[in-house]
Amino acid sequence: MRIFKKKSNNKTEELARLKRCNIRLQIEIILLFLMLLALFLFNYNYTVFKVLISCGYTDTDALESIYSDTLGEKPDGAYLTDFDNAAIALFTERIREENGDGFTTLFKRGELSNEHAVMENDGSRTDFEMIGKNTGLFTLTTFSSSAYENILENTEAASACDNLIFDLRGNPGGTLKYADKAAEIFLPKGSIISQYAYRSKLLSKTVTSDNGNPISPKNIYILQDQNTASAAEVFINALRENLPNVTVIGETSYGKGVGQIEMRLLNGFGFKATALEINTPNGNNINHIGITPDVAADSEAAFDIALSLIKSTTD
Repeated sequence: MRIFKKKSNNKTEELARLKRCNIRLQIEIILLFLMLLALFLFNYNYTVFKVLISCGYTDTDALESIYSDTLGEKPDGAYLTDFDNAAIALFTERIREENGDGFTTLFKRGELSNEHAVMENDGSRTDFEMIGKNTGLFTLTTFSSSAYENILENTEAASACDNLIFDLRGNPGGTLKYADKAAEIFLPKGSIISQYAYRSKLLSKTVTSDNGNPISPKNIYILQDQNTASAAEVFINALRENLPNVTVIGETSYGKGVGQIEMRLLNGFGFKATALEINTPNGNNINHIGITPDVAADSEAAFDIALSLIKSTTD
């Protein structure tokens, strides 16, 4: 009798569990349906416009011309396939006309991947060498994962130097994350590296160093020119506004105090949009202003000036 009752209870519990699972599944299906319905209604106007133009517009020569101009290729009658990309390209073109933002753009098929490959290749040319008994020279061509790894590989040699020179002349920037990580190598724990302000305060963030044992040379010299920009300027400001022994030599930098978010789209396309302001550790923004050097000099003379300043401190 007891055995029968135990089996009956197990069966009841199993039926109750299946009933709960069924109810949960029904709720999830309803929620998914409501989300899809909301997505459709939110995009209703655009969807109707896209279908009518792509599938019904009579002047196909005009469509061919627009696709060719914006995407660099003809659709060959498949106007619906890349309609979104053509629309994005036209909108970003209008943005550039309105405010000169050349950084917000559609990447045509394969261009975004090519840009990343070029950046990593440039980053692999990051170099460190000793130029004297106590002086090390970092030549930073861009900020990328390969550049950061190169810096890490030379931290032991750099930590033994009394003087460090960072040559950022012609460095167009790269990835902000790796500029922050590179700066952290030389900044004590708690130092503010950079501040990123988005339109949404929830996304805004302040990046700080978590390095309990930074490389601390007696003197740091940074070389820059008019083409030193973006992530390179983040690196310079991080060191300059946190450390008392940094001297910036050269020309006023480019002045890019905004950053971009990039997304990969379908069919090999990509998109990049200016979506944040980049502020220095002290809360300044250098957009269209640049970094004023401590020692103004022509780009070609900056390195020799750094050597002469090093020599003057050792004589």
